[in-house]
Amino acid sequence: MKDIPLWPLYFLLRSGTMKDISLALQKISPEQRTFIYDLDLWEKQDFDVDRFSKWLQILYLANNEEVITDFVKHINFRLYLKARFNIYTHDVEHPVYPDHDNFFITDDFSFLLEYDADFSLVEEIKHFLGVFYDTHGVEITQSILMEIVNDSFYQIQEQEYNKKKSRLEDSGHVDFYEALKDKNLIELHRIDKFILSKIKNKYILLEDESLASHGNELLLNSDSNSINDQIKKEISNVEDELILNFLPMDYIRTINSGMTRNESFKKNDDELAKDSRKIQSFITLGFDFIIAKYQEALAGRSIFEFFTFKDLELLGRSLILGNSKKIKSVLKNFNFNYDDDFLGDFFKLFLQDLFDLDYQFKFESKLE
Repeated sequence: MKDIPLWPLYFLLRSGTMKDISLALQKISPEQRTFIYDLDLWEKQDFDVDRFSKWLQILYLANNEEVITDFVKHINFRLYLKARFNIYTHDVEHPVYPDHDNFFITDDFSFLLEYDADFSLVEEIKHFLGVFYDTHGVEITQSILMEIVNDSFYQIQEQEYNKKKSRLEDSGHVDFYEALKDKNLIELHRIDKFILSKIKNKYILLEDESLASHGNELLLNSDSNSINDQIKKEISNVEDELILNFLPMDYIRTINSGMTRNESFKKNDDELAKDSRKIQSFITLGFDFIIAKYQEALAGRSIFEFFTFKDLELLGRSLILGNSKKIKSVLKNFNFNYDDDFLGDFFKLFLQDLFDLDYQFKFESKLE
């Protein structure tokens, strides 16, 4: 399993049972595990404490020293301790205890950890703390726990958020707030100008060579059709090695940007797959539109010498959402009211589903 690429691995694990995941964690690399944690333990810029509790159970079930040791090394473990517990220094000679039983003392008798009455993972957290002590040693662990006591949760969270954001960028993930920047559309009357300006530049500009992939393969939707075959053919016609290395990461980032923006990774498998197909349909529509209308302007060059997957997705999305806006505008002229129950739910659902299809562009030239 160590040879499975990061994204297929993530989608494989997210559909597994807790037992399946606990077994898989023992067979993948620390880098793969870090990727899974980084992707699953955050809700936008916020650390997801409840998700971490589920991972505690999965890892406790795995009962693998290497996997648990790797897990407690992450700053996420410190964030969890800060979020779930009131941590106090413990004086053996003059001890002070809460007026309830929801607490325990660390094995070195240095700290008292207080938790809520409904917290059910006491044995798990004691075990993980024991591994934490074994991993760092008593003195370093005491120093770390003192830092947790003194530091602000939000300060620790912000620092780790920036680190995990940087790690995920290397795998093609797009941060939520970065993805929002890609939300803008091209107005319908500006689409032709957008395309011609790209072709006029003659070559796409790769400003950040670090985005080029290393050994990644471009995997289009398995529900392939003639357009996907055309896309593959256009890619094969690219002669510039830099562009060829750039395109797989560009494709991954384009898909992930849309899915992050739609919060698809928090949805069930069916909804996530639907979101993915929709974004890929935007890409194929943008591609089809350019090939149909501007084949001559490309002058025999590959479309990917002028346009990125990000460009194609933007174009396709602008065509769909722009025309959707036009339809709604026309309906308003006929005093159509979405709250009017005369037509029942049929017409509302028809409009909602109208653009949830696979898109193709049909260009009919007009003879003078």
